[in-house]
Amino acid sequence: MWGRPNTLTEKESQSLAEFRTIIPALELREVKMANEADDACLLRVLRADDFQVSVCKEAWDKSMKWRRKHRLWDRLNDSATDIIFNGNISLDDIVRKYPFGVKGRDKKGRPISYKLAGKTDQSIFDEVGVENLIQWEAVVASKTVHYLLPKCAIESGYHVENYAQIVDLDGISVTSFGSNMKTAIKGSIKLCGDNFPETMGATYIINAPWYFRTIWAVVRTFIEPETVKKVHVFSSPDELKSVIDLDMLPVEYGGTGKLGLGSLNDLYTPEACWELEAGRPDSWGPDPFAIIEQ
Repeated sequence: MWGRPNTLTEKESQSLAEFRTIIPALELREVKMANEADDACLLRVLRADDFQVSVCKEAWDKSMKWRRKHRLWDRLNDSATDIIFNGNISLDDIVRKYPFGVKGRDKKGRPISYKLAGKTDQSIFDEVGVENLIQWEAVVASKTVHYLLPKCAIESGYHVENYAQIVDLDGISVTSFGSNMKTAIKGSIKLCGDNFPETMGATYIINAPWYFRTIWAVVRTFIEPETVKKVHVFSSPDELKSVIDLDMLPVEYGGTGKLGLGSLNDLYTPEACWELEAGRPDSWGPDPFAIIEQ
């Protein structure tokens, strides 16, 4: 795999050395995964922009500005809804109309997020605002990266640095796939890509209507080419079985739901698929990556 410590070209090694000197240690601490080596994090950022150091530094600074705005490092144990909506909207309020959650692992040991875009109640966009919803998803991603990916690495026995997501368009219509929905999908992919580079490993779009490919041809022009390569439009949910074990797939997708998401209905129930809402759960036991302040 290109852009990793053991496969770097001479030019890439030089870019890493230069990039290492211009990133403040405290900022790096905030950005990297709890179990991640400094260089592994820096290489994720460099890969996202083809090892162009000046471009990567500009992207880094923009991401730090976003992180500072939401005080992510200080508020990792706060709920994402509190961070974005200041307690005015609850998680139940959101998932009741915007079914979305994180549960299970794919065959590569990556956590799986689910979004039932086709079942979205369009009134959610007016109630909370499209941009706020995008920001909320990005904060959810920050918790996944900081807490869940290290846990997946322990379970898998190797470094896990990205997650997979399933976007189900079943039930979507021409009218419901309007500007709000397109903005939400495009915006969440872009914002997560900008602030958590190389952490979205794959997006599987299923149950897409016949006209989706035309829409996707337009939407993809606003997304980084490397990100576009990770988006797969499956003709049938059955294709998910090639990347996710049956026990990790919900029954609606032909799985058993024994180890992962049991049913798509669970996405409407926060307790069933939101273990990171209040930060790292106590049920996980002691944090092996906890930073001990001196």
